Amino acid sequence: MIKAIHDRIQILFFATFIGSIIHFTDNYVNFDTYLMDSTTPIWVVPLYWLIMTPIGFYGWFVFKKLTHFNWYLIVYGCMAMFSFGHYFVQPMWDWDWFSNFTILCETIPATGMNMLLVYLRMFSAFRD
Repeated sequence: MIKAIHDRIQILFFATFIGSIIHFTDNYVNFDTYLMDSTTPIWVVPLYWLIMTPIGFYGWFVFKKLTHFNWYLIVYGCMAMFSFGHYFVQPMWDWDWFSNFTILCETIPATGMNMLLVYLRMFSAFRD
């Protein structure tokens, strides 16, 4: 069972990574169309991704080698889940379909990955 959870976490990690590429590219390309605070500079988008991604890959390498819970993947997943914050700026129905798609492509697998990591941390000592 632990092996199956481990495999699912890796799949969700790469799904989050691919979703983040699509989402952050959309953010960068369409930045001027968002109804965000005009004081937010465009360079924040690639900088955030360049900080987030190495944390995730370091966490993945550690997880792959040691096959246990690690904080780097949790931090990466939480950083990806911050994309839900778009909906604090404006409601979901005010975004176009592709922006919603890219937000959900990143946040749904990140949420699943973090849930499995917490499960692994909490229950792996009591299971097979």
